[in-house]
Amino acid sequence: MTVLAVDVGGSSFKVAELEGHRVLRSARVPHRSEPADLDALGDLLGEWLGAPAGREPARAAGIAVPGVVDEHGVLRSVHAKVGYLVGLDLHRWFDQRLGLPVAVDNDARAAGWGEYVAGAGRGAEVLLTVTLGTGVGTSLVVAGQALRDRAGHRGILGGHVRVAPGGRRCTCGGTGCLEAQASGWALPGLLAERLPQHPGSRLATGSGFADVLDAADAGDVLAVALRDELVGWWGVGIAGMCALAGPDVVVLTGGLAAGAGRYLDHLRTTLADLAWDTTALPELRVAEDVWASATLGMADRARALTERTPL
Repeated sequence: MTVLAVDVGGSSFKVAELEGHRVLRSARVPHRSEPADLDALGDLLGEWLGAPAGREPARAAGIAVPGVVDEHGVLRSVHAKVGYLVGLDLHRWFDQRLGLPVAVDNDARAAGWGEYVAGAGRGAEVLLTVTLGTGVGTSLVVAGQALRDRAGHRGILGGHVRVAPGGRRCTCGGTGCLEAQASGWALPGLLAERLPQHPGSRLATGSGFADVLDAADAGDVLAVALRDELVGWWGVGIAGMCALAGPDVVVLTGGLAAGAGRYLDHLRTTLADLAWDTTALPELRVAEDVWASATLGMADRARALTERTPL
């Protein structure tokens, strides 16, 4: 069965057409943070429906969004860049524009489900997935069920666990949240504060996490300090989540996990240092494709709409 999956990111819609867990084709649709962006998305999906890459046109769709989705699939809060989606009935939009039923969920929960059914989390009894990207998102799958509640919060707000009370100001209004201390959006602020003390740093011409990893590998003092600081905060946050949820597997995904092989040992050491029980440490894994986790999850959710397979 063929389905369409959309992952709403900070600067683009990541779109895929899948048959089972096999991606037939994928694309990115840039958005300008305005309602007209949906027209461009609808145009592409309509083209794909009219000229399917597989044996048949898609029969359902799934869309992952960076915000809180309630039990009815309605966005109650969302990242400011796609604020126009709040309150929008995406079920009606997909039906009227494309004639498709659609599943709607939070992007971090979708990523966790994707890793559970088709990625690095397969076989886990309790799976904690941590999405390291613009922000920090989390999800839990326990005994084959993605944790959720009526309000849509359950399991996804690990990025707002307070790891440094009185620390950096977060977009949620609090201070010291995990993503305020260590995330894609926090990194430029950290660099701006520290570059004046390191005028010769390679990071004067690069501000992404990949730049940090490259410069750290080259021995750049500021880059090494920033890399270790971010990984240290992730370790603090994940250790706390593990103490509460007791996962047997932790999967890292998202753009900042693309270079995880270069800091995974440091993260493992931090988790071991902070663990309550070092004999029960979770297995730490990295997604096979850190850009595809959410689309894999929403593809499975879309199939469930027509196959009536329980999530």
